[in-house]
Amino acid sequence: MIGAIGSRDIDDVIVFEVSEKRMLTFDSFKRSNNISLAKNNVLLRKPVSEYVGQELDTISFTAYFKSELGTDPRAEVNKLIYLNRDGSVVTLMLWGQAFGTYRWVITGLDMNWTRINKIGYCRAIECGITLEEYAGRWD
Repeated sequence: MIGAIGSRDIDDVIVFEVSEKRMLTFDSFKRSNNISLAKNNVLLRKPVSEYVGQELDTISFTAYFKSELGTDPRAEVNKLIYLNRDGSVVTLMLWGQAFGTYRWVITGLDMNWTRINKIGYCRAIECGITLEEYAGRWD
């Protein structure tokens, strides 16, 4: 297992893995960390910056769901849509451990249905996933 993303309900978990029967991977993984600065104006001088604190981290990556690699693209993407629309707090597991300081919320999904067969069944979806750190309560 490369990793997983999901909530407390096991039916909502998407497992990234490469095995003999199934391959579900991602790439273009990007994490952004920022801080917040306040600018205090000083008469006839440049503003003075003051450290206020940390901003929420964001993560973005592209996942590939392909039916010929053992996944049902539409079912997997529907899990993500449900988690996004519900505002569910999710855990991101990578390389056997939880990733990040806090949990995450899926703030954006950008789905590209790359292959649809002659009867309208979706065979492959590239899905851009954007997560934002969730520092609130999740119980």
